[in-house]
Amino acid sequence: EFINAKKPKEAIDMYVHQQDWKNALRIADNHEPTARNDVMLAKARAALDKKDMRAAESAFVEAGKPELAVKAYKEARMWDDAIRVAKTHEKNLVPGIVHELQTEKAR
Repeated sequence: EFINAKKPKEAIDMYVHQQDWKNALRIADNHEPTARNDVMLAKARAALDKKDMRAAESAFVEAGKPELAVKAYKEARMWDDAIRVAKTHEKNLVPGIVHELQTEKAR
């Protein structure tokens, strides 16, 4: 219905609200490609709400925001995972994470 009315963003928003990622991505890919990253970020945040860190990481990386996966792992004190993601996707973040980890251990 939204597609026929030429309102794919509204359709995407509806599917995101329902956490129907498959259909949200289908509409984004076919009708509103610029919305794909927004769908993936919403998917990542929903995964974080469920404490599904791996799904969140995957969605953040797919959205082109690996630094948000690093941040989520740091906030969860999952240092090895934060470093792993940083080494793979954002090497410039590694020294800061290592420093934070050392500071954390010194407490």
